[in-house]
Amino acid sequence: MNKITSNPSIPGDLKFADTNGDGVIDQIDQVPIGYSNIPEYVGGLSLSAGYKGLSLSVLFQGVTHVSSDLIFFSNGALSNQFTNQYYEQMLGRWTPTNPNPTWPAIRPGNQPGGNPNEVTNDFLLQDGSYIKLRNIELRYSLPRRLAERLKVQGISFYTNGQNLKTWTKFYGLDPENNATPQNILYSKRTTYPSSKILNFGLNVQF
Repeated sequence: MNKITSNPSIPGDLKFADTNGDGVIDQIDQVPIGYSNIPEYVGGLSLSAGYKGLSLSVLFQGVTHVSSDLIFFSNGALSNQFTNQYYEQMLGRWTPTNPNPTWPAIRPGNQPGGNPNEVTNDFLLQDGSYIKLRNIELRYSLPRRLAERLKVQGISFYTNGQNLKTWTKFYGLDPENNATPQNILYSKRTTYPSSKILNFGLNVQF
């Protein structure tokens, strides 16, 4: 018997484990899941290579054993008014014609009594692990003899970028910026992704 919320289960709902074996699914069946929102492991890898006047440097950075604060509830709060909000991954929801869904059945976001599928659970709790291409730079320096002809000590052309690529299972905007401000119900609008930056430049040494 499902007593997680006052609303009974319907076809397409998540199935929860009766962890204490009393035949009732309720708050007593809750157990620890996931990790903290602070990564347990943080790492980085810096690589560089050069040949004649050409050089390349790359910095990868990543975290693991971390759970995201961002949970995609269909119930959001805006100016103290509860609203419906739905997201791309919910397109794979259960329907009578989709018996192999990637998301449970959809209910109204402001449904009185609560949505049993949106009680925090290990389906909604996301893995916040990621690897990011944090920095990359490609540089070409003119041979010294050419620079001297131009009456300068050195000339180099470069392009670099930050946060150009992220590898993650997280399906929000950015696993790195996953914290949800207090009193906001887990909405996409509570996060802002890390900016991707691309620069081109010329360095002249006199």
